[in-house]
Amino acid sequence: MQTLIEAIRLPNEGFLCIVDASSGRLVCHPQIRRNPALKQMAAGLELLSHGDFSKRIIELDSANDPLAGAMPMPDGIHLIAVRDLAGLGAKVIAHQREAGVAAAIERMIKPVRAVGVTIALALVGLTTLLTTAVAHRYDNKLATVNASLEQLVARRTESLMKTRDAVIFGLAKLAESRDNDTGAHLERIQSYATLLAEKLAERQPEINRAYLKNLALASSLHDIGKVGIPDAILLKPGPLTPQERQIMQRHAQIGGDCLNAIVQRLGEDDFLAMARTIAYAHHERWDGAGYPSGLREEAIPLAARLVALADVYDALTTERVYKKAMSHLEAKAIIVAGSGSQFDPEVVAAFLSREAEFQRIAEAQSSPHAAGQQPPLAALHAAVNAGGV
Repeated sequence: MQTLIEAIRLPNEGFLCIVDASSGRLVCHPQIRRNPALKQMAAGLELLSHGDFSKRIIELDSANDPLAGAMPMPDGIHLIAVRDLAGLGAKVIAHQREAGVAAAIERMIKPVRAVGVTIALALVGLTTLLTTAVAHRYDNKLATVNASLEQLVARRTESLMKTRDAVIFGLAKLAESRDNDTGAHLERIQSYATLLAEKLAERQPEINRAYLKNLALASSLHDIGKVGIPDAILLKPGPLTPQERQIMQRHAQIGGDCLNAIVQRLGEDDFLAMARTIAYAHHERWDGAGYPSGLREEAIPLAARLVALADVYDALTTERVYKKAMSHLEAKAIIVAGSGSQFDPEVVAAFLSREAEFQRIAEAQSSPHAAGQQPPLAALHAAVNAGGV
């Protein structure tokens, strides 16, 4: 093990040592052959006590409970990671000089200087993962770390995106289970809202490719609050009474609160923030007569104004157990009549410029061959990813 420790070279002037778990005395150290007196040192006692380090950085959350922190040393601050060597009564400690880490960050991460601390923590975390390999394969040399920091960040981002998309899918499926038409409805709402946003991008600088991607996903959660509405009201085959309508209107507050709870747990995120505002505000009206908050005009978030029109158009042009589907021209007349009262006039203008696409999507869902067609949203996603807005 001493030979292995001497052979290992960590990035940024780093090294490994092994200490006795009970006494904290050095067992293996890169310099111990040349300086046997190091065996008398018990520098690991403070680390082994799990007390606060003089400059605590973080406690890494993993199955094996490793620790990471910072300690003042004769040559400056060292970033330190500690892990048990199971069954050996010892612990492995990885050192990296803070100055070396800072220099590496300066060379590689100038474009993202503001997140330098996070990058340093990622390096400490990567070093901790490498010490795990020492614990389980101490008869082999530690694998050389060749992947760049940019690749590490890309992998972490991809993992987070997959997790987010899985949550979206689960929530959308939850709503779908309450209404047989919800799945197709969600696809059409995504398509309609994206069409409107693409048109408004000519005058709204906040609408870019990221905005369009977030809108397509976030719009699918606009009615997630309906999971809290009783079936007797949600699936009623006829007009609602005033009292039933009040209960039905609670879905906007329920859905917004649900997504807000997720934001509070996971932290602010552009997608979750948009989904939350859409859920809360997609039934607000331009004239302030909507619900649940009575917002008016531009106090209503743009994404919610887009989904509001898309939702009404789809409701008008689809058949329900209590009504027949309207034609595109009938639905168009109602939307135009609501410009300046129910709807943002600018969003209505965008609808009129894209009404041919709206009509094609609406008619495709009523076609006997519609089940075999590619969802219209797929073509829109392709256009966005190809470098559109």
